[in-house]
Amino acid sequence: MPSVKSAVSAAIDAIGGVSRIGEDPDSLILFNAAFSVCSEKCRTVIRETGFSHTNVNVDLTTMINYDPRYVALRLMAWDHAMPLAGEIAGWTGSSSMAKTGFDPCVVPLLVDMKANGGEGMVIVDSAVICNYLVRLAGGALMPTEPHQLALVQKHIALVDDAPHPALLYDALPAKDLRPAYLKHLTAGGGLHLQQIRKLKNYLAQEGNGLDSHVSPQAPNCFTARC
Repeated sequence: MPSVKSAVSAAIDAIGGVSRIGEDPDSLILFNAAFSVCSEKCRTVIRETGFSHTNVNVDLTTMINYDPRYVALRLMAWDHAMPLAGEIAGWTGSSSMAKTGFDPCVVPLLVDMKANGGEGMVIVDSAVICNYLVRLAGGALMPTEPHQLALVQKHIALVDDAPHPALLYDALPAKDLRPAYLKHLTAGGGLHLQQIRKLKNYLAQEGNGLDSHVSPQAPNCFTARC
């Protein structure tokens, strides 16, 4: 099983787009995309908490997020008790993995290189990442009064449940119910189908199947209990 450190190095080699922020940028590594709403939440929290970190810009327009080296890193955070994306019936456009399943090809992704005694830990799901960073900062950005804290968590859940991917990104043409101008802006299903073709091409290459890159023993921090 590859280590978290080696998996991070391989993913960075594949993606590039690295910028180092602060005095100790190797401790936290944030893989994110410029126009991803979920990534924007994580970028905001990591900047507001003041953590030094390495920022890895994942250019979704090149579909580098389907590269097996990035997918292998992300799969290290997969709790195998969670269904994969597509295995949960129905679709709402929610970005919450708890409701839509684990997607090994999306952003954001955070790696805490100091966790697990220096072995490193991969953390996914924007809400979980934000909560993890807040706890790491000793509760910064969160109210301490229980009612106010519950209200903040409620707003976090509301953002997760909002179907913004259906509005900002692309959708399967047969089920794309967005206004015509939004369909035009995102290629009217063309991007969606292109993503599927790209993923199939990757998986068809020898050694790129999901079983080639994942171990159920890999350290993970998907749940808010981490």
